[in-house]
Amino acid sequence: RSVFGFPFAVFGLFKFGMPEVTGHMITGIFDNTKTPVTRLCEFMNGIFLLAHHCAGIFTVCALAIGTFTLSQPMMAGVMPIIVQHWFIPLKYIHRWAFIVSVSVVEIWFQCEVLSN
Repeated sequence: RSVFGFPFAVFGLFKFGMPEVTGHMITGIFDNTKTPVTRLCEFMNGIFLLAHHCAGIFTVCALAIGTFTLSQPMMAGVMPIIVQHWFIPLKYIHRWAFIVSVSVVEIWFQCEVLSN
């Protein structure tokens, strides 16, 4: 519950300088070797990844300063997202295992959010 942990949350969520976010955005803006649709998808991926991580930081900060309380509905929305990130390494090992596992957790997340 200390605000001194916030910089570590930012560094952790943005991987010490947002290389993934900026990589997608720069590819979308400047890579003329890709098709316009691919470039648009890359740029949008960067924007939405930025929004995703900013929402995570907002939630962590709001919980830490007491704006949000750590209730069952809050945990129901947060836990599937945490579990979904556990499967990210599968993306580089077995693509279909990654797609199936992330999809199952996404369905779990949607059910939790809609039921709470």
